[in-house]
Amino acid sequence: LKSGRVVWDTDETISKLADAKAEMESGAESTAKALERKCISGSDEACWDLMKIYYKENNYGKAADFAIKACDRGVAAGCAISATAYIAGMGVEQDKMKAVEYSKKACDGGHARSCGYLASLYLEGEDVKQDYAKVRIYAQKACDSDVATGCSILATCYVAGLGVKENYTKAKEFYGKACELGDNKETCEFYKYLRDAGF
Repeated sequence: LKSGRVVWDTDETISKLADAKAEMESGAESTAKALERKCISGSDEACWDLMKIYYKENNYGKAADFAIKACDRGVAAGCAISATAYIAGMGVEQDKMKAVEYSKKACDGGHARSCGYLASLYLEGEDVKQDYAKVRIYAQKACDSDVATGCSILATCYVAGLGVKENYTKAKEFYGKACELGDNKETCEFYKYLRDAGF
């Protein structure tokens, strides 16, 4: 009887766990549907929350869809994720120009890393026409928000006179900030070199 009871208890536990799982899945589904209605009605927060739900589920198509919706409603991080989706072709067809478009929206909305990304694109002339004036603008925005890449690119501009007048003192300043923010070892070496040279 004891053995039989253990089996019965185990079966009952499995049944309860299955019911609980189904209830959780049903709850998650109803939550997603409620968020979807809110997103369609114009809630930027709901669009953003939906994107996170679908991304965790590896449903990249829906994640990209709601990231784009969040971006359209002014969520800068949604624009940044939309750009990433187009860069990698995750949930959408790979499209480098759309990635640039969404990166610009993200940067304009205050997503500083997107500004740094744009600075690097315009510096290298990758997927866009090389434009040093834009490099300086985007790098400055990124650096002002403590993005190390933006500071190191800005320093490079001042060393080489790209879109700005050569200024080794400013270059040292920006290399120093990039180094403090954790940029690569080379950046710190450039800072030390300029400092020791008296700039």
